[in-house]
Amino acid sequence: MNKITTLGLAIAGILSFPLSATASESDISVYIIGGNEVQTTPEELSTVYIESGQVACTGSLIAERWVLTAAHCIKLGDKNDSLKTVPKQLIKVYAGISNLYDIEPINEYKAVEVIVHPDYLPEATIATDGESEVIVNSPFVNDIALIAVSRNVTNAKIVSLPTNEQALTIENEIVESQQFLIAQGWGKTSNSSSGSSVLMEAELSYMSTIDCFNKTHDKQNQNAWLSSEFDPLKMCTYEPAFLGVCSGDSGGPLYYYETNGKKTQLGITSFGGLLCASGSPDVYTRVGGYDDWINNVITEKTPTLPAPVLFEDESTEKDNTDNTDNTDNTDNTDNTDNTDNGGGGGSVGAGLVMSLLAMGWLRRNRS
Repeated sequence: MNKITTLGLAIAGILSFPLSATASESDISVYIIGGNEVQTTPEELSTVYIESGQVACTGSLIAERWVLTAAHCIKLGDKNDSLKTVPKQLIKVYAGISNLYDIEPINEYKAVEVIVHPDYLPEATIATDGESEVIVNSPFVNDIALIAVSRNVTNAKIVSLPTNEQALTIENEIVESQQFLIAQGWGKTSNSSSGSSVLMEAELSYMSTIDCFNKTHDKQNQNAWLSSEFDPLKMCTYEPAFLGVCSGDSGGPLYYYETNGKKTQLGITSFGGLLCASGSPDVYTRVGGYDDWINNVITEKTPTLPAPVLFEDESTEKDNTDNTDNTDNTDNTDNTDNTDNGGGGGSVGAGLVMSLLAMGWLRRNRS
């Protein structure tokens, strides 16, 4: 009879990148190092800062009221059977900012709906049948979530998302042109630092799923960061050293820029090696693989959201949900679980800045 087991791993933000060329399951984490400050004006940014309880993450604006991020920013924990869901009341999004010390009340948006992919699992699983073992799920499978906010976001720019077919076309073009991808986030800027207060970005090289699978596949223990050489739900970047994502960049975007300046989000920062920027691939949720899921959630849930409130009403703490059924919390997640990292989702100020400085994702510099 087949037996399913889980392969233990540490969740993003706790570990960093491995020194070895071939990574193993225990080497996993999610970070960015060595980058430049983003020069785009705040109103032109699509990248947003997320405060999820006491966890700092990054995300992106994909519709007037919808933000895309990583599932592990919402469902916390490193074991499949003991995940803790951060209540939506403790989740806030900050848009139209690049420096966290410049945040004003108008930059803050409260979460009114949180949708985590129903099949998200942080631990890898394998099936055993006699002496043979087959990878069922690689780590951080379906690491994707959507957050709906209390009012229309007017101080940031919506980013384009590709269909699966469009993503495949872009990836083929990148292989031929060797064009860099751009990762953004407020994460660590070195393995020993705290998170950045300024939005950073880094140019990173695309790595094919074949190469990424082979580089991270531990054949002896049947551990792999991707499900196969042709994993349709993950993608990778790779730099030999001193450049990549790090803690705090979780959930952040991986952008592709066309020659005309248009940007498309190809990935969501998911996880990486035991030490940031030390020669292991960085792994992202592949956005094109979730095109249908994203569109279906937004189409289904948008009509059921509380009516968007005006900033003036929200800033004076008028209730924007008094006409809605507040018993409906996070779709597809267990909201009976209170996060063990919860507590502070205070308004703009010290709570936000401290959570940022406690976690971060780094970007690496390219000369």
